[in-house]
Amino acid sequence: MDWSYLQQKIPFEKNFRWRGGEVSRVEAFTDAVFALSATLLVVSTEVPSSYAGLIATMKLFPAFALSFVLLLLAWYFHFIHFRRYGLEDGTTMLLNIALLFVVLFYVYPLKFMIGFLSAWVADGMNAALASFGLNSVTVGRMLAIYGVGFALMYVILGLMAVHALRLREELELNEVEVVMTRTLISTHAIQAGVGGLSALLALTLPDPFQGTAGCAYMLLPIIHPIHGRRENRKEQEALDLMAMAEGKNGGDSSAVREEEKKTGN
Repeated sequence: MDWSYLQQKIPFEKNFRWRGGEVSRVEAFTDAVFALSATLLVVSTEVPSSYAGLIATMKLFPAFALSFVLLLLAWYFHFIHFRRYGLEDGTTMLLNIALLFVVLFYVYPLKFMIGFLSAWVADGMNAALASFGLNSVTVGRMLAIYGVGFALMYVILGLMAVHALRLREELELNEVEVVMTRTLISTHAIQAGVGGLSALLALTLPDPFQGTAGCAYMLLPIIHPIHGRRENRKEQEALDLMAMAEGKNGGDSSAVREEEKKTGN
């Protein structure tokens, strides 16, 4: 399959040579698991039988949409990994299996937590706590469970990228691709670190402050732009160095050809 058109449409992928070819059975199975997880997020398995039921179902759609986006983000990182590196060795398979296990676990606390937050926004804190059978202590435990699942998912994605970096010689990664791989690793580390921080706060903060542990995720829209600008500079520096090296090699080749002509004459 020719992925060149799609690659050109995805930001930040133009400078990375995709080594993945046809969609493998591993990727197809992974897509099926992500699809199953998305199905488990569906707000209701039954069509509403009344207007009141329809309105109640519609109130849950924001929670479904946000949950779906978070799940889709993990799928996107997985897709990019297999397109970039095309690895199907034992270590990649083992990490992929671990990722699928975590995704299937993560989808339940994801749906529960996003549903609770939606109820909180729509009906207020007290109504949401009563509806979901929570209190100040169990809210913290819910955030801890969610944070562990969130962190584990990105730890595994990060380990997959670390494994690809270790095989950079076999994969023939150039300097720009090495920088981009390291950027991917650090991106996953940020995601995992924030999830782990939230879980730690949820377990250690005194009652009734455990619920504030979710505020840790507000760090992500602050850290990622800063991280992205720094990594973009590194990528541009690597591109410039490669361009200089290619120009120098081209100049050397021209000089050799000129010398050969003189010698021949």
